[in-house]
Amino acid sequence: MLQAKTASIVHDDPREAGLEIVEELLEQLERPPDLVNQSLEDRA
Repeated sequence: MLQAKTASIVHDDPREAGLEIVEELLEQLERPPDLVNQSLEDRA
């Protein structure tokens, strides 16, 4: 099943903005997307 979620973060520090957006999207999705899971497994 495909799901689409959006989030908008405004922050002076791009690194902090990236961390906040990931946190917000994971909260909305309730779990990491399959593509992210596969990418993390490939790195292990």
